[in-house]
Amino acid sequence: MTNISQKSGLLDERDSPTIATTTQNRLRADIVDLTLKPGQTLRFDWLREKYQVSLSPLREALMRLIAEGLVLLEDHRGFRVAPVSTEHLLDLTMVRSEMEALAISLSIEKGDEHWESFVLASLNTLSKYPGKNGRELFDPEYEKRHRTFHYSLYAACGSPILLATLAQFNNQWARYRLLSGRYMSRGRNIAREHEDLKKAVLARNAETATRLIQRHISASADSILTSSEPIFDNSTEIWP
Repeated sequence: MTNISQKSGLLDERDSPTIATTTQNRLRADIVDLTLKPGQTLRFDWLREKYQVSLSPLREALMRLIAEGLVLLEDHRGFRVAPVSTEHLLDLTMVRSEMEALAISLSIEKGDEHWESFVLASLNTLSKYPGKNGRELFDPEYEKRHRTFHYSLYAACGSPILLATLAQFNNQWARYRLLSGRYMSRGRNIAREHEDLKKAVLARNAETATRLIQRHISASADSILTSSEPIFDNSTEIWP
């Protein structure tokens, strides 16, 4: 059982490895869903009060999130949430599309019937979610199902490093989608794009699958960049 300091109400530092991981997960979730805004200053006193955690595991959690690209540590300024920008989105799009294409190619090479079943089940779960074809306002349940489908496409790649890296990229990517306020689909049929990806993967056609995933990711980035929402304004605003 986790120790609680009766005096301060903070989690006891003797459990700091577990507490650091829990705090990391909570901070990550709050950054990805924009509870903590891009560019927001992360002051220790405020964070300790908000997350009810002591200094050592809090610092450890923040250092881990630096490695994930979600937090920055700057001289004379301390920790802050990583900002967003057009340049970062374009860079992220390029690298993510290349790595996701690689992971899908490896999954096509290595995946078995269990992997194929996972792809089918994930798309089925996504497609059954009512009213979502990329046109509705950002929805957490749709986001969960959408990410699971994308993960299923490359889940059998056999590279823990590649999977972990893509998970980090997807967390960064999710912020841009949420900032834009919508799943962008102007001139697109997202459901058809997903169906085509599924068919190419299950047909073991790596060339077609990699071309489709790169086109899919690039089109999403273009939609974000042409969004009517001012998603990059005030991205370095200082918060409590």
